[in-house]
Amino acid sequence: MAETIEKMIVLSIKDKPESEYDCYVDVLTKNGTKRLLARGINKPESKNKANLMIGSISQIEYFKSRLTNSISRLKKATLLNEVDYSNPFNLVFVKKATNFLKNFQDPCQDVFKAYERILIFLNKGDKQEYLLTYLLGQSLNYFGIGINFSSCSECDTPSNLCDFKLYKGGFLCGEHKVEIRWTKELKSYYYLFNNLDIFLEQTSPEVNQILFTELVDYLTNNGIFINF
Repeated sequence: MAETIEKMIVLSIKDKPESEYDCYVDVLTKNGTKRLLARGINKPESKNKANLMIGSISQIEYFKSRLTNSISRLKKATLLNEVDYSNPFNLVFVKKATNFLKNFQDPCQDVFKAYERILIFLNKGDKQEYLLTYLLGQSLNYFGIGINFSSCSECDTPSNLCDFKLYKGGFLCGEHKVEIRWTKELKSYYYLFNNLDIFLEQTSPEVNQILFTELVDYLTNNGIFINF
């Protein structure tokens, strides 16, 4: 049986009840969530265990299942992008992010790439809450509720954008506004979808919390399970 090699985000590792040494490993690939059987991973001599860290990205070789209801079998794992687990804020982020990523059962290349980018910043500072907001924002297209972040969602004009409402499709111009929003909030929404570096640099904690709350409400109101 030929091996398949993919980059995967490790979401959870659970002991297999029928076996002392085997585990089920839930992962996210660019094609969606997957469950792998990792034989012998709980043995002291197992090399795979140290290369399967929850929230990190590993390159995984596995034997793909040929039957619909059977589970693919993990052969080898190589750690690629590690999370600094000594930082307690990273632990909180990983718990929330991995729970959220379990929603992606179908191809989700944009979300996977967003998480790869997140890991670049995660170990560099104290922006975990900002990165969670970014992850939520990058999920909208997958769920079919993407927004217009460059022009008015009603008339498509790029001028006089003074409001932003997720439930109305994004930015709104002066003619179609519901209200006039604080410029800092508008800029943060723009950078959230266009430039993560500037979003992290210029967004205040207060504004990030506003965006985070609005995104959670928007996703929840569209039937997306958020377990935060």
